[in-house]
Amino acid sequence: MDSTYIRNKRKSIVFMLFLYMVINFADKAVLGIVSTFIMQDLNLSASEYGLIASSFFFFFFISGIVFGFLSNQFSTKWIIALLVFIWSVTQLPIVFWPSFWVLLICRILLGIGEGPAYPVAIHALYKWFPDQQRNRVTAIIAQGGPVGIVCAAPLLAWFTESYGWKNTFLCLSLIGAIWLIFWWSISKEGPLDQYAIMTTDTSKPMVVSYKKLILNRSILGVAFLSFAAYWILALLLTWLPTYLTLGFGVSLLNMSIWMAAIVLITIPMSLGGAAFSQYLFNKGYSTRYSRAVLVSVFVFLGGLCTFLAVTSGQGRLGIFFLLALGFAFPNLAFSLGPTIIAEIVPAQQRGALLAIVHSIATSAGVISPLVTGWMIDRASMPLAGYTQAYLLAASLLCIAGMLGCVLIQPAQTRQKIIANQKANSDIGHIPLP
Repeated sequence: MDSTYIRNKRKSIVFMLFLYMVINFADKAVLGIVSTFIMQDLNLSASEYGLIASSFFFFFFISGIVFGFLSNQFSTKWIIALLVFIWSVTQLPIVFWPSFWVLLICRILLGIGEGPAYPVAIHALYKWFPDQQRNRVTAIIAQGGPVGIVCAAPLLAWFTESYGWKNTFLCLSLIGAIWLIFWWSISKEGPLDQYAIMTTDTSKPMVVSYKKLILNRSILGVAFLSFAAYWILALLLTWLPTYLTLGFGVSLLNMSIWMAAIVLITIPMSLGGAAFSQYLFNKGYSTRYSRAVLVSVFVFLGGLCTFLAVTSGQGRLGIFFLLALGFAFPNLAFSLGPTIIAEIVPAQQRGALLAIVHSIATSAGVISPLVTGWMIDRASMPLAGYTQAYLLAASLLCIAGMLGCVLIQPAQTRQKIIANQKANSDIGHIPLP
């Protein structure tokens, strides 16, 4: 292919996948933004709202794995188009028949469509970029999440106050449909796969046991980091808006600005972390240090900042800043985690492993809102329940950060996989162009 064409196509794919994640997270964030109106209009308790918030993640795990395996066999262009179609359609019943059960079912269906979104997007991206160029482009795609929340929080709050919370879901449905039209016109499968483990006659790639891959210490380490990072992300999406409203007495619009500002801090943190990782890699540091240790330290620091936010007795500004850092630091796991997985796993199994690890991580999205709602309902005062929830999140982040430092050794793991397959099957390692 012509190099100019490839450069231009890479840019368009990165841009479209970035917007894809912006819409994805706007869909996730909308429930938290309109939560006060929904709870009042439908007379929901904190536990009932927590169930609706968690229902989004009920089939995340299954959907992510199923579509992850499909992405190894079928075009990512088609798969992503199907997922966005599901997003757009499932918003509509909420507009016309709002009730507890309609919200519950629609959020479950939306979760099925959005569960595989990030790993399939990364799998599609890596078909255009080799390993040494993946840190920054992965970070760009990952920033679609924070940007989606930053844009969604004030805009959807304004739209809700102006046109009602039901029409907010209609707006998101239309945005998804418009993106889908452009994606179908622009997108194309990339030509590149990083490496494959081949049989002796090079007729087809050799498949490594998925059990061995999933139970590998490095992949488990990435899964632990991602699980803890998603725990606090789910806390941000579902309970941070009501915490800001109850804890600080701010209006809906001001709450959305506060939330946007908190999330905004994650963008330079993640891009800076990815750039620093690339700098270390270019200076000759192994991916053990330039990726694994770095992301583990970031996740640990997120836990430490979250702990200090609720225990240090800071004023409003201090709590705000520490909470922002607590949400920002772990976000690097969504950028560097996939690059570690892609470095370890053969290309022909990459889509499935990215989806499996992502599905394990997003199971935190089921547990976190439910546990938080349970803590709030059973605390002597709601704010005490929030404090307990943030302390739990801080503990998970610190533990995961320490485990990541110990467990993840990307290059060593990759060489071990190749050596084992050679020993068992007399195979060779063939890099693809």
